[in-house]
Amino acid sequence: MLLVAVAFAGCDKKEAQEASKATQTAPAAPAQPGQQLVLVDFGPKATPVGKDFNIQPNGESALWAKAENVTPSTVIVLNNVQMKSNPKKEGNAITCFVPKSAYSAAGEYPVFLLDTKTGSKSNELKLVVK
Repeated sequence: MLLVAVAFAGCDKKEAQEASKATQTAPAAPAQPGQQLVLVDFGPKATPVGKDFNIQPNGESALWAKAENVTPSTVIVLNNVQMKSNPKKEGNAITCFVPKSAYSAAGEYPVFLLDTKTGSKSNELKLVVK
C-alpha cells in the first residue's frame, strides 16, 4: 500500500481515484499459452465482386469469425494481408474490417487467424469472391 500512496502523492483526489481504478482493473485472461488457434467458421463465405457486405457504421465491410483460443494479439489474415481486427475477450470470436480492395477481383482467398505475438497460425478457410 505504501507504494500506491507514494505513486499518488502528487495527484489530486480525483486523479488518485482514477489511477487507483486503472491499476486494479485487469484485462480478461487470454487463451492458455500453447493452445492452437482454430478458425471454426466465418462469414460471409462468399460475396459478389466489389459488393460491400456486413456494412459497419463507418461504411466499411466486415468479416466475423467463430474461433477457439483467440488472444488479444490475434488478427484475421485475408489473402495474406493482416486485417484491422477486434478479438473478443471470451477468446471465441473475432471481427475485422475488410478494405474494398480485398474483394474487388474474383477469386478464392485464404482466410486464417494469426497471433501476432506468438506467430501461431490457425487452419485456413476460403473467401469466395465471384
